[in-house]
Amino acid sequence: MNKFVGTAILFLFFGSFSQLSGQWAITIGGTSDDEAHSVFQTKEGDYLITGRTDSFGDKKGNFWILKLDKNGTVIWQKTIDGGGIDSASSIQETQDGHLIAVGNTTPTGRSDSQIWVLHLTKNGNPFWQRTYGGTAIDSAASVQETIDGGFLIAGTTSSAGAGSSDIWIFKLSHTGDMVWGITYGGTAEEEAFSLQATMDGGSIVVGRTTSYGAGASDIWILKLTSEGLVDWQRTYGGTKDDIGYSIQETADGGFIVAGSTQSFGSGDLDFFVIKMSDHGKVQWQKAFGGTSTDIGYSVCRAKDGGYLIAGKSNSFGTEIHEGRIPPSELSDILILKLDAGGTVQWQKTYGGNYSFDEARSIVPTASGGYIAAGTTNSWGASFSHEFFVLKLRSDGSIGPHFPFIKHPSVTVTTTTLTKKTPIIEPIDASAEHRDTNVSAHWTHADKYALGTSKCVLYIKAPSNGTVDPAPGSHTYATGTRVTLNATPAVDDYLFDEWSGNIICSINPVTIVMDGNKSIAVSFYSFEWGGGDDGGGGEWGGDSGSGCFIATSVYGSAEHSHVRILRNFRDAFLSHNKLGRRMIKYYYKHSPAVAAFVSKHKTLRITGRMVFLPIVAISLSAVKLGLVPTAIALTMIFGLPIFFILQMRKKKKATKMKIARPNNSA
Repeated sequence: MNKFVGTAILFLFFGSFSQLSGQWAITIGGTSDDEAHSVFQTKEGDYLITGRTDSFGDKKGNFWILKLDKNGTVIWQKTIDGGGIDSASSIQETQDGHLIAVGNTTPTGRSDSQIWVLHLTKNGNPFWQRTYGGTAIDSAASVQETIDGGFLIAGTTSSAGAGSSDIWIFKLSHTGDMVWGITYGGTAEEEAFSLQATMDGGSIVVGRTTSYGAGASDIWILKLTSEGLVDWQRTYGGTKDDIGYSIQETADGGFIVAGSTQSFGSGDLDFFVIKMSDHGKVQWQKAFGGTSTDIGYSVCRAKDGGYLIAGKSNSFGTEIHEGRIPPSELSDILILKLDAGGTVQWQKTYGGNYSFDEARSIVPTASGGYIAAGTTNSWGASFSHEFFVLKLRSDGSIGPHFPFIKHPSVTVTTTTLTKKTPIIEPIDASAEHRDTNVSAHWTHADKYALGTSKCVLYIKAPSNGTVDPAPGSHTYATGTRVTLNATPAVDDYLFDEWSGNIICSINPVTIVMDGNKSIAVSFYSFEWGGGDDGGGGEWGGDSGSGCFIATSVYGSAEHSHVRILRNFRDAFLSHNKLGRRMIKYYYKHSPAVAAFVSKHKTLRITGRMVFLPIVAISLSAVKLGLVPTAIALTMIFGLPIFFILQMRKKKKATKMKIARPNNSA
């Protein structure tokens, strides 16, 4: 049965339950991956959402722009196709009520990309459209309208500058002509992620640098004049990777920065928030997170003088470490509300079970709440990523029937970063522009409103196994916990994983019905022979998975022995701290070993013999459990050792008896 059967029924069913008003949460998308990157509220109170779609247009990657009213109803939705792979990163409403959008476009069959700027009518039709860039990779991250009606673009260029990539800021006239363009950077890599116009007529830019600073990567902030001259610029960070993704000017004329830090905090990456004065002096700095990866992508000011930070969390919310490794594939949206001094006032996660959810943009609304936009694969009839838009109250709540909202407890760390003022030489980079001539096309994406009183679960199973509940559609009250249990049809098949709106390899698995879900189960056959190379040839490698030793040994990530090892990892090692450390160590050090092994046939043959007992033990643990496997191993290895020790003890006693002197004489 096709995985999209029943889509129309699901949405018609929920149309009678859902009336959006005030606060809401919706997903919008098609049958392929769609990602939202930016949200903006217009003067009329509507919302502009922009990003990338693989579901519509030429389905290779297009600009996708949607306009929603205050209730989340789609006013219009359009793709703009540049003829290659296109992605929109930022959109704003202009002073005259029109729109300005930026992103990048990559021509078909080429590896270079250029910045693409489109001036649009309020209905999403192009006024003018131009590309800017050179012969390498150039991309735009942010756009701001200037006081004179022109536009400031912040991005990254590999076509010009001093290093492999530099920050590129350029000013356009109202008609798209280049006024000035300047690159900023050193001999290594720099990237810009956010630009804001400032009250003094200049601008503030945040990104990352590997040319300057204290660590592998530091936050880099540049305060520029209206002509692009450097007013001041500083790096902020520790000894590892620190990145600034978003910056806003504050009410006191200073700045608030949100990003991620590997140098400080409690996990692999933490939210990193820095409040500074108008000249870059740090007023307070804090890291927020858990034991895994937490990244702050967007910051906005609250009406009470505080701040909202939105991003994604691998530490809280979704069942990260119970699902498929690596955990980077699973996350929940994490939003923090801070007061003016950086104290957490509330914190919430938003997301489904064993799935991927993230927020890339958050802005305040005229009604006193907030609207956040990002990406999800937690809900709907599609097995892919969709736009995820949440309209929140000032306390982060939405309304009844939203069990996917959770309340984490982040660890707050007051950091002590190193601040440096590097010496840079800005370089003129006024690239030529090229006019493009494309049209905007209507799309007809499905919209699904979360927060209904009932949810539908659609289950798909192949012929080599079954699942309980049975394949098909099932209706539950919102908040119901449902346990899924997959059973292979024959003995030489094993459970592989769940896919769709959950991503994990636990069986059975319990989910919460917090919205419509489509879930599929898969099984695989295993063989003790060495010929199952997953289509990679006798020794052909799987280039997409060749960084792991087992994959290099067996020639494919889909070899049955590799799957057994992967299932053992997910079922046992990923559930405890020591196991996760072992996994992390393996991922870090295996690429070099795997690359060496893959080049030598003798090592691959030897590796298969070495892996055979490990695979056998892993299969036993997965099929029978750890305790029976441990008992079996004890009997297999323990009993022979016990008998050998007993024989040695008896032989030693005999020797001592012979050697003892005879005192009877």
